[in-house]
Amino acid sequence: MTSEPVLTGLFLGAGFSYEVGMPLVGELTQELKELVTPSKLREFNLSWRMHGTGFSDTVIDDLAAVLDRPEMHYESILGHLETAQRRTTPLREEYHGIYSWLVECVSHILIRHHTLRPGYIELTLRYLDGFAHFAAEQRPLWVFSLNHDLIVECLAAKHDIPLNSGFCSGEVALTSWNWLSFRIGRSTRNS
Repeated sequence: MTSEPVLTGLFLGAGFSYEVGMPLVGELTQELKELVTPSKLREFNLSWRMHGTGFSDTVIDDLAAVLDRPEMHYESILGHLETAQRRTTPLREEYHGIYSWLVECVSHILIRHHTLRPGYIELTLRYLDGFAHFAAEQRPLWVFSLNHDLIVECLAAKHDIPLNSGFCSGEVALTSWNWLSFRIGRSTRNS
């Protein structure tokens, strides 16, 4: 009788990356709301319009109102915009555009966390070394992450663990720049 191999999966939430300096939802929301205030959003839009793009007042006013609501965290704000872009209205493409721009803002905040403190991340990755040992024992280990950061990828690079993101094959460089503008980082195999 041949037994089927046991596949193991981990489901990771935001707390997984917290120990290495990645923000939780509340912190990330605060950073986003400081970066994109309703008044800054309107200023951005005026500038975009001067360059021939931009969004209608309806879309900007809607996003500004949502940004002003203290109970709305960044995921709820993005969810609001996703819902608006699914509606069949003339503003559908504008909502898609402002949603994409806001996702880009969140991405830049997280990239900033990665690149401004690579030494801290490298130093504190040791707190997650148990994950690497577990991954070595459970081949393959399926990891499902709700995180928008690259901490799993950093761990894989640190411990030379093969990684398959499902997006591409080959070597993927996980790089950042230190304060002297020297490239630092590692590569991980995406097999």
